[in-house]
Amino acid sequence: MNESLNRSVLLPDRRTLTYAEYGIPDGRVVLWMHGLPGSRLDWSIGNGPALVTELGLRVIAPDRPGFGRSTPHRGRTHASFAKDLDVLTQSLGIETGTLLGYSGGAPYALAATQANVGHLRVDGVVLNTFNLGLHGGSLGGWAVRDRRY
Repeated sequence: MNESLNRSVLLPDRRTLTYAEYGIPDGRVVLWMHGLPGSRLDWSIGNGPALVTELGLRVIAPDRPGFGRSTPHRGRTHASFAKDLDVLTQSLGIETGTLLGYSGGAPYALAATQANVGHLRVDGVVLNTFNLGLHGGSLGGWAVRDRRY
């Protein structure tokens, strides 16, 4: 398996947070919060890698605790995952990023914006519940609406 799909960071409590990276190293950072079921590998199938490269993105896709190769975290909360995300972004030298929460990952993306536990400056949050066209589809036919509440 591609090395960029099996990276990990050791967390302060000795758990491991596994993540994948897609796209270009100096691209705009997008932090992917996978759905249920889901994992860091979501972007590796279909046209995901080509799409993020074409868009000039650097997608960081962590497995939440207990998913994929990440160590389970007894008693985990949305806010505790935000702390894990802070450790990950610090280890990668990421200071600014957009959070993309898909389906069951949406509450984790929202929690990361509210937890205020670290250095990451969130420049956008995208929450969705539809297929992003990763499995051979296309984004071209969908209407995109900017909704601010």
